[in-house]
Amino acid sequence: MPSILGREVPFPMGNDYALVRTGPAAEPTTARVVAEPLASRRFRLRIGGAHSERTIDVGPGPVTIGRASTNTVQLGDPDVSGRHLVVEPAGAFVRIVDAGSRNGTFLDGARIESIELGRRARLRLGRTDVLLEPCGEGDSGWVVRSAAMAEVVDRVDRAAPLPYSVLLLGETGVGKEGLAARLHAASRRATRPFVAVDIASIPTELVGAELFGYERGAFTGAVRSHRGAFEQADEGTIFLDEVGELSLDVQARLLRVIETLEVRRLGAERGRKLDVRIVAATHRPLASMVAEGRFRSDLYYRIAQLPIAVPPLRERRDDILPIARSLLCGFAGSIGPRELDRDAEAALRARSYPGNVRDLRNLLLRAAMHTSVTTITPEDLIACEDVAEVAPADVVVGEFHGNVAAAARALGIPRTTLRDRLRRTLSE
Repeated sequence: MPSILGREVPFPMGNDYALVRTGPAAEPTTARVVAEPLASRRFRLRIGGAHSERTIDVGPGPVTIGRASTNTVQLGDPDVSGRHLVVEPAGAFVRIVDAGSRNGTFLDGARIESIELGRRARLRLGRTDVLLEPCGEGDSGWVVRSAAMAEVVDRVDRAAPLPYSVLLLGETGVGKEGLAARLHAASRRATRPFVAVDIASIPTELVGAELFGYERGAFTGAVRSHRGAFEQADEGTIFLDEVGELSLDVQARLLRVIETLEVRRLGAERGRKLDVRIVAATHRPLASMVAEGRFRSDLYYRIAQLPIAVPPLRERRDDILPIARSLLCGFAGSIGPRELDRDAEAALRARSYPGNVRDLRNLLLRAAMHTSVTTITPEDLIACEDVAEVAPADVVVGEFHGNVAAAARALGIPRTTLRDRLRRTLSE
């Protein structure tokens, strides 16, 4: 990490290094971080914290960030200047320019004035984190081969230009947030904020404050006013992940926001008008929760105008290998090139993936780190296995075209054990 004042030090970016001249905080410097010579790449910015995050694509024009309302992204951070940062595409890079801010812009502890980045990086503006990442890096993106997932993506694309609320239903890790971001990017609101809120990660007593905001002095510890996620998403899209975790009282407040198109911060005398599209997601059976009185029926029908069910990875096995190759491509920048041998591919197709794409990603990341060569084998997968489960024995053997010995090697179990498992499966 560059920390030696006035010297040139190696600055790691994946497998590449660039010389970055560092200096005192009062002397910001200009640097260029070298990346592979690609003709053009797409990047996105993730702005904010774990509970409330905005995502915006870089380009085709500049993205400006600051406290002033004239910025592309307006921040409420008091340590951020009115016009703090400008981010714009530059071929295979993104050009990041500090717009003469009062408190500066920092990259890994070093204050910068202007820099061109071609890889994932985290910037700090006042108290706000800004994550730059190439679109699709470490993400299955829209690698779709199965008919089931192609239908889902088609439904998302057809819903994108419509004004209605969308409810994404599916297990954890199937890619609901990615689909929500795709829906936003293809909508008429694409140039406005996309704010993702992970409701399950917020303490129950703070959910209302995170969603709807609060005024200074509204409660002990409220030393400044806070724009809630709905205000941050004004004119854009708000993604309510795990909406089934909302308490009944917050459900009532959310319903009122939807019905009145305005939000009132805690401690405020009047509400603020909003123009927000809602995309919600859950792994819970909301219809059953409505019947049991655990989720309001009126809210359910408001957010589920266009419901879309996302199938788990085990039900779309044609997607597994394309997604795996895409993930390995994303890891290449930091770990190096990796590929799967034929037996490893068969082993991956034979798994059940209880954590879906997230499960596949973690397994491949560990395997890519485990091997010292470029080719990942079944042994590498076995060595890095922890919670990933195996599909039924007949599915496993089928992936190896009936070769029980090869299937047993891929699973890391004796051939006799697999034969016994296969007999039990066939007799059931």
